[in-house]
Amino acid sequence: MGIKVFRIVLDGVVHEVEVEELHRNAQDGGHSGASNTASPAPARSVPQSQSAGGTEAAIVQKRSGASARSEVITAPLQGIVLAVPAASGQTVKCGEVLVIIEAMKMENEIIAPRDCTVTSIITSKGASVAAGDPLLEIS
Repeated sequence: MGIKVFRIVLDGVVHEVEVEELHRNAQDGGHSGASNTASPAPARSVPQSQSAGGTEAAIVQKRSGASARSEVITAPLQGIVLAVPAASGQTVKCGEVLVIIEAMKMENEIIAPRDCTVTSIITSKGASVAAGDPLLEIS
């Protein structure tokens, strides 16, 4: 019952897939009265961050005019920045927490998509962010 989110890694690219769980009723020949086909959700090929309640996508954008490896990490959802454990100039490993955003009373950790260096912090603790707002820049 409900929709579950799965993270799949194919050739080093992380894909997020939403799957609706359907239950079959033996009395009606295996049909529960609802359609037994799930609406496909668009797959998203973006680096992922783990949150306490599931997986949230952290969008990584190439910054124009910056170095070829410079990227801006943006907020995957609307919320309030609870903490920015990363510091400008800090070297981080893939999977380390860069920013923590609270959304709907859940803490969502935005993690490093690869081994990198934090080149600048764009957000701050207590800031209100919308989905797509820049959080920090990495290289």
